[in-house]
Amino acid sequence: MRILRVPGFMLSRGLALLALLAFTLAAAGESRPALARGGKEKPGAGPMGGTIRDSATTLSVPLDDELSLVVGLPERFWLQCPRILPVPTSLAGRGLIAQYMNARGGSVSMLYLGCVPLSPAGDGLTLEQRAQHAAADFAVGLAKAYGGVEWELFSGPVAVAPTHVKVDGKKVSGWRAKRYSARPKDYGGPDSVFSGECALFVPPGQQVGSEQLAYIALDAKQGGTTLDKVLEQLAIKPTRQANPTGRRAQLNDLFESADAGRFPVRQIAFDLPAGFALTPAVFATRGEWVFIEERLGADGRPNARLQIRQRLTDRAGPPSADATQERGNHTASTLGPVEEVPLAVPGKRAYVFTHASTDAGASAASTAVVRVDDMILLLTWTTFGEGAAGPPDLAAFNGLVKSLDYAVRW
Repeated sequence: MRILRVPGFMLSRGLALLALLAFTLAAAGESRPALARGGKEKPGAGPMGGTIRDSATTLSVPLDDELSLVVGLPERFWLQCPRILPVPTSLAGRGLIAQYMNARGGSVSMLYLGCVPLSPAGDGLTLEQRAQHAAADFAVGLAKAYGGVEWELFSGPVAVAPTHVKVDGKKVSGWRAKRYSARPKDYGGPDSVFSGECALFVPPGQQVGSEQLAYIALDAKQGGTTLDKVLEQLAIKPTRQANPTGRRAQLNDLFESADAGRFPVRQIAFDLPAGFALTPAVFATRGEWVFIEERLGADGRPNARLQIRQRLTDRAGPPSADATQERGNHTASTLGPVEEVPLAVPGKRAYVFTHASTDAGASAASTAVVRVDDMILLLTWTTFGEGAAGPPDLAAFNGLVKSLDYAVRW
């Protein structure tokens, strides 16, 4: 498998050097086309396929099988995707990476959110002592952690000091790192330096003996946001209630273009129905996936899953050919008719069809085939359980597809 190094994470098999341009050089105030040529930006460079709505959103990370840390974020934050790869897609442990985007699609802040386990209980240490040790270890290992996602923390050892973080409106003891400097690995220049901060704390309410240390790190440049802003809306919720009313999912999809001279950043957004969230099972998934979330039932087991994968397409053919090709991957006798569903992008549509699923316990499945630039997005909604609400889920899936918007920046 061919591995290409990119700031933020390592990208595999077809993932482009575009992120080197899109996330760091663009953040320095330059455009990707200009940088690719070594010249000035030409008029008209920027979004393709229209502008895209930017919304406030939430991100969550499961702490255990029952609880999640939920972070409410202002506009401009986009989740870095593909989410699941054979290489690290988090700073440490179970985590996420997001970007705070400027109007041109460049990242002026990098957000790292996640958790790592404390040492096991029963070693004679109190919870406070175990937390202190974990926070100190995290600070010591921070430079190595940045190296794992192809960034360089170059300002020396990171010191942390006690502080308080508000979680659900209540003060929780924690630690905050003093400012440090980081930059994309193997890229020099004064405009590539980000100023970083990190907050650490043990979320309350966790199972005794399996507690996690939560981390929230933010690297920012001029025009970016602040760690204090990110920390304004922290909550601990049962995972099945982490997304109680639905939310706008905003994805920064990075994948190599078929044209080696292009460096696109594909921004994709859609309305994700209530109940869908990240679970430990999602983090345990292997392979290459743009995005996966599950909806948990009252028994804590998933009753639906949304999965997004992607592949390059032949733009010479019509989008309907993408659907025909994808349908060929399923048993013909299980296929439902193709429905053309309009997207939120004017004049664009998805091709949606039902089919059998090979997932254990699945009772229904639907896939939407969407062409985005020179990529095919394949969104699959799978319903689990006997007597599960197949028709309502199909209607909800069609609603999600209708809300899907995208813009391609290069």
